[in-house]
Amino acid sequence: MNVLHICSFYPSSNLYINLFNELYKKGVKNSVYIPCKPKVITESNNCIKDSSKLIYAPICKNGDSICEKMVNIFHQYTFCNYNTVVYKNFKKLKEVEKCDIIHAHSLFNDGYLAYKLHKETGKEYIVAVRNTDVNGYFKIAKHLRKLGIEIMKSSKKIIFISYSYKELVLNNYVSKKDLKEIQEKSLVIPNGIDEFWLNNGLIKPKNINKDKIRLIQVGKVDKNKNVNTTIKICEELRNQGINTKLFVVGDGKLLNKLKLQSKNKNYIEFKGKANKEELKKLYDESDIFIMPSQFETFGLVYVEAMTRGLPIIYTRGQGIDQYFEDGVVGFPIAYNDYNEGVKSVKKNHVEL
Repeated sequence: MNVLHICSFYPSSNLYINLFNELYKKGVKNSVYIPCKPKVITESNNCIKDSSKLIYAPICKNGDSICEKMVNIFHQYTFCNYNTVVYKNFKKLKEVEKCDIIHAHSLFNDGYLAYKLHKETGKEYIVAVRNTDVNGYFKIAKHLRKLGIEIMKSSKKIIFISYSYKELVLNNYVSKKDLKEIQEKSLVIPNGIDEFWLNNGLIKPKNINKDKIRLIQVGKVDKNKNVNTTIKICEELRNQGINTKLFVVGDGKLLNKLKLQSKNKNYIEFKGKANKEELKKLYDESDIFIMPSQFETFGLVYVEAMTRGLPIIYTRGQGIDQYFEDGVVGFPIAYNDYNEGVKSVKKNHVEL
């Protein structure tokens, strides 16, 4: 089977490499069309990486200057005109004719190309719905909502990465007349975890030290991942007399600022980026995983932490929420409510 993937987010995550490798093991030949900024290209165009043929299309501006940033913003507002130009580049690919089906890895940016091709040639496609689609296009770009619905209706299957996002989209953006049709072709399939964590899952129950709490947050240190709320939770626990420490793993735009703000707080440690073995060790030195992201498609790091025996604190209505009943693997909180976070940390430490 030949699958042509449209994956504009490929350069930003190893998730896709793992997915394509697993598909290859099942006999699937993968070609990956990657609309992107020139600066994110790390391999030569049309190269074979692991199990996939990568086809980079450097059609966006890098955004390094004010002018280039304005051009990219303008393209977002002229979505159909801009993506029609992208589509002309896409449909010339010989892989378009050879593929049996197209997998569009986001609803709007990638799905629009598959939708246009389907209308023109009848080529079938499946489409995934991710954070950018839900909290970007559907929520903000109201003029594109009808197009998003049409892309879903024309697809063979719709893949939601979380139950939360499926519920949010169907309840808020799909009309009653379209609801049944879209529901019938909708599936919830989580992102797949790296084999390393499956092979290194904790076998024995984790020993918890009742006299102190060690929190860990892993991911980009940016506004969306909301490390500020985690720090407030840690500080409030300490104000209540609970010996609490926080490990922050990762880098990002806010790292230096938060380091500076926390320079006299020896109970907060910024670890920077960590490889899998380093991360495994840090999980084992921790008691509770916490990441109160504002928006989250799924959040693989929650599952990574769970393989090392950690209970988790996650955002209500985002990502992993609704995969488990509250209290089974952890507790959901409002992303900006540090008081609820404090209560959940206590419940996690006592009950789980």
